[in-house]
Amino acid sequence: MKGKLLAALGLLSCAGVQAQITDSAELAALGLLSYAEFQAQITDSAEIAAVRIQSERISQTHFEANRNIQIISAEQIRKMSVTSVAEVLAWVSGMDVRQRGPWGAQSDISIQGGSFEQSLVLIDGIRMTDPQTGHNMMNIPIPLEAIERIEILKGAAARIYGINALTGAINIITKKAATDFAQVRTYVGSSFDKDTSNDNTFNNYGIAAATGFKAGNWNQLFSAGIDKGNGYRYNTGYTNYKFFSSSRYTFSEKSNLQLLGGYVNNSFGANAFYASPGDKESEEAVETGLAAGRWSQRVGKFVITPEISWRYNYDHYVYIRQKPAVFQNRHYTHSITPAIHARRNTAFGQYAFGAEHRQDLIRSNNLGRRERSNTGFSGEILWNKNPRIYGLLGVYALYNSDFGWGVFPGLELGYTLGENTKLFFNTGTAQRIPSFTDLYYRGPSNISNPNLQPENSRSGELGFRSVRSKGMIQATVFLRQINGMVDWVKDSIQKPWSPVNYNATRTPGIDINGNIHILQRQGLFLSLYAGYTYLQQGFVNEVAKTYSKNILENLKHQALLQARLRIGEHFNMNAGVRYIQRETMAAYTLCDLHLQYAFKRFSVYTNINNITNIQFREIAAVPMPPRWISLGLRYDLN
Repeated sequence: MKGKLLAALGLLSCAGVQAQITDSAELAALGLLSYAEFQAQITDSAEIAAVRIQSERISQTHFEANRNIQIISAEQIRKMSVTSVAEVLAWVSGMDVRQRGPWGAQSDISIQGGSFEQSLVLIDGIRMTDPQTGHNMMNIPIPLEAIERIEILKGAAARIYGINALTGAINIITKKAATDFAQVRTYVGSSFDKDTSNDNTFNNYGIAAATGFKAGNWNQLFSAGIDKGNGYRYNTGYTNYKFFSSSRYTFSEKSNLQLLGGYVNNSFGANAFYASPGDKESEEAVETGLAAGRWSQRVGKFVITPEISWRYNYDHYVYIRQKPAVFQNRHYTHSITPAIHARRNTAFGQYAFGAEHRQDLIRSNNLGRRERSNTGFSGEILWNKNPRIYGLLGVYALYNSDFGWGVFPGLELGYTLGENTKLFFNTGTAQRIPSFTDLYYRGPSNISNPNLQPENSRSGELGFRSVRSKGMIQATVFLRQINGMVDWVKDSIQKPWSPVNYNATRTPGIDINGNIHILQRQGLFLSLYAGYTYLQQGFVNEVAKTYSKNILENLKHQALLQARLRIGEHFNMNAGVRYIQRETMAAYTLCDLHLQYAFKRFSVYTNINNITNIQFREIAAVPMPPRWISLGLRYDLN
């Protein structure tokens, strides 16, 4: 037994992984350890497969869904060396997390080689799309303690989530208390390096709490968090305050109501974020508010769900903080979205339809006063009369006040080979509307383009999924083409960046991910998770040599490996390795370690990020933190 344990742990040797894994075959072999999908408080793979994916229209379990979907649970998040949702997503195959400021300061999220503007983030199904810029999409008001699970859907998702879900969607599901609970987490961390401008040691610290209670038909969640630090290099300090609340009331078996609201205030030094090297003294503050209500009512054989949501964002950027008058931007945006969905179960399956209207408004000293609207209509039919075959056909039709009509169909097919194994295929189309920044922004090194047109994509995916008592495996191959891909480009270093409908891009890819329980006896539990993604993005048409902010730096190889070890009832270890290679940037390997010792209600833990202290970048001009060591304390009352 000791030999097996040591052999498994040996896979985590950072020295071995860091010893130049550059061959695709080696990466593929690493990836074939395959797939893991984790659910809060769920340890059996069969239970995972039975989890129902959140949807206001067609309702399916994870196993039934004929899409590449991954799920990360609250329990899995607790065992990671992370402090923000962005850092959690970095451990999902196919997700490219590119941070300008770590620990939740600012992150761009792309899925399977797309841009950060082409993925959609939702909270309990409510869109967090920012019409000003996708840079603000991850400014979310939820501490990790309030998250039940995160559902990641890869591929064109217009049929499911509407506009801007060009390459996929991330739905953050908040907790619903089955019993009363309270959780508190606090931490402090440092690289032990000093800021040469003031001789202060770089550090960060924070505290987050979530509490929920159930009283009769009423279920309530409150959460709040503060994260603060003086950064990890000159002018990268940050302060992040967040608050979130969700109330659910069940009137009867046929009727329930959810109300949710959140607020986050995030300020940070923006050294080299947008206009390096001239923006060494830049700073930015982003404030986001969210409010939504959703009613579900059974009327006859239909379940009807009306909802309304409002998202507010304030973004204040100062180019030189000591001299604000030189250049600064203030942007205020509001997005209001009423919607209604309906579904019905029949003898042959389900059908559903819906309508929504989104009104986007911006008031800005740079972008001006702008307004536009999107009106969408959706319809879906699921056929599952045959227990082996699932077929889903849907369409989303959109009218945009600036660009007119678009129609985006999608098809999903699945064939069950056995009780726990299936093949699936899907194809779909989607669209992204250019942001207000793309269309109208002007700055010291950026010039907008009001003549931009929407991006349009079509994609297809073939996949395999198998569920066993000791693990799960999923493998997909896909092909996506995006026409009119928008990117900020320039043909010489001296010229400013400007967005254009650069080209059509074609991206074939492989996504393999999975987990297996290696050992589970005599007080020991050991499991491995691995994932591998390979993307080969290219242009449909030949283009002149140019500099690109996004397209030419897409993800190419990504290999993920985690080992989770539990000894007895008290000690837990999670060790992880990530290998990342992008098209035009140096590859790097990151090693992280989480150690935890649990008492009855308390647990103490340490996180060591970037163990080998490598220098790396996720975005061209922004170096990321060196080795960072954190100590923390958790309190759980259930």
